[in-house]
Amino acid sequence: MINQAHAAEQIKPMVSLSHWDAIFAASPIVQFALLTLVCMSIITWAIIFTKRKQLSNIHEADEPFLQDFWRANSLDEIYNNLENHPDSSMANIFRSGYAELRKIADSNLADKESDLASPKLSGSDNLERALNKALQSEISNMESRLSFLATTGSSAPFIGLFGTVWGIMNSFSAIAASNNTSLAVVAPGIAEA
Repeated sequence: MINQAHAAEQIKPMVSLSHWDAIFAASPIVQFALLTLVCMSIITWAIIFTKRKQLSNIHEADEPFLQDFWRANSLDEIYNNLENHPDSSMANIFRSGYAELRKIADSNLADKESDLASPKLSGSDNLERALNKALQSEISNMESRLSFLATTGSSAPFIGLFGTVWGIMNSFSAIAASNNTSLAVVAPGIAEA
């Protein structure tokens, strides 16, 4: 019994179960795959926290504008108070719509056309286009860097799988080189995977 305990103590220092030892013992290809995944994870979490803060700031900036919007008696009153809401995305959309509405009011598009033979764009079409353009601008601002999240979400599992396959290939190479299928031959590649 004492000899078995003594033998186990001698074997124990030879086998390290530390994650760092496993990483440093892995092949450079597996280390590169792991480093790529770690970098992708760090960037992804940074984008997630930044987007959360951005959306929270937009919501906080839009609330006072919405309160002013629904309390106002006229569009002119809302437009004159826009400087109080510089960070509001809804205020930016309203600004674009109001500017187009002023152009329509100052042009002949506001008058009904008597000649139906020469079609012109109506004022409501111009207003709708201006509002859609401002809306798309605000949406693209909010959606910036989301393509990285989509790319990471779809490619990270395959990068991880590549590292796993590489480790399994090393196990099979070790089996082929030694003509032995013992655990001592297979274990390093499996641990790497």
